[in-house]
Amino acid sequence: MNHNIPNITVVPVDETEDAGANHEPIENQAVAELGGVGVDAAIESRTNPHIEHMKKVERAFFGSPDDLIKQIDEGEIGVNDVDFEDRTAVMMMTARGHAEAVEWLVAHGADLNHINMYQGRIPMSALDAARQTNRKALEQLLLDNGAKSGREIQAERLAEGQSQ
Repeated sequence: MNHNIPNITVVPVDETEDAGANHEPIENQAVAELGGVGVDAAIESRTNPHIEHMKKVERAFFGSPDDLIKQIDEGEIGVNDVDFEDRTAVMMMTARGHAEAVEWLVAHGADLNHINMYQGRIPMSALDAARQTNRKALEQLLLDNGAKSGREIQAERLAEGQSQ
């Protein structure tokens, strides 16, 4: 990552002067927007297509279920793409209680046993999302389609790793 940020000199401006009269132009727009704080992150997000894609995924997860389905149908995002917290569409639609979207995602190959590590230590799956939000019908739908809890999935993975 490039840490060579141009030097910016800020000179106090007399209230009666034009604000631009005593200031050098800011060359880096990210610096201007953030006031110099978190510049690396701002520059990275503007130049890294992976981060831009994750932003699109996250917006889809928090938008309408119909828009999410449309974006997946049109190939803008994948059915198993993840957001910044490693959550999938089926996890988010389950947590938000959008049964029709969950049914559509299941029918279109959503990974029901993907886990993300909640708070960096608790394995969570779509089934856990249904249970945490007390969505019994979605819990049953997920179970009927082979979903497991995050702890079950993690235990199976650990057992597989030890047997190899």
